[in-house]
Amino acid sequence: MGTGAHEVESSRSVRPGDRLEPLGMEGTQKLSDLFINRKVPRHLRTWVPLLCDNGGSEDGERILWVVGQRRSRHAPVARETSQVVLFEAETIL
Repeated sequence: MGTGAHEVESSRSVRPGDRLEPLGMEGTQKLSDLFINRKVPRHLRTWVPLLCDNGGSEDGERILWVVGQRRSRHAPVARETSQVVLFEAETIL
């Protein structure tokens, strides 16, 4: 899936019901389950930024990266990838 160019359209915080299509997995995963599996403390979950593009079906938005946690299968870095954008995230809490 997706080795084409993706533009990050927005960054935002987590919303109830958010889902990710994780790289290396079939289907989707609820972010709440991802955070539980990765043992992210409940009080920090709303602070985890998301990078999104406009390739989604519902509101036009698709999560590409749950920063510091998991990437989407829609924007992998592969052998054919010619350009990448570097985002750096720093823990502030």
